[in-house]
Amino acid sequence: MTVGLRIVADTPQGRLHDERHDMSTAVLARTRVPFPAVVPGLTISPAAPDLWRVSRASGAVVGHIERHGGDDRVRYRARRVLPGGIRSIELGEFWSPREAAELFR
Repeated sequence: MTVGLRIVADTPQGRLHDERHDMSTAVLARTRVPFPAVVPGLTISPAAPDLWRVSRASGAVVGHIERHGGDDRVRYRARRVLPGGIRSIELGEFWSPREAAELFR
């Protein structure tokens, strides 16, 4: 016996609707949060959960900072975008978000 479930739509409230029932399922999604430090001369904006895009005042993207690890062992990995914007190189891992961002100044 095969049981099929057809998902009709993702609603603005973040719930999925099953056309066969009047029930909905909550969808848990990690949200994008602002970068935890302010660094003069740089604009750091959320790109994905635990990932930020680093750009200069001119708007040119210079790299990314990624948070990884658990609550007690959080690290920040900095990556510089190479000319052309397709590839990047890792610059290092840091204990604080400010240290990772200072590499791009």
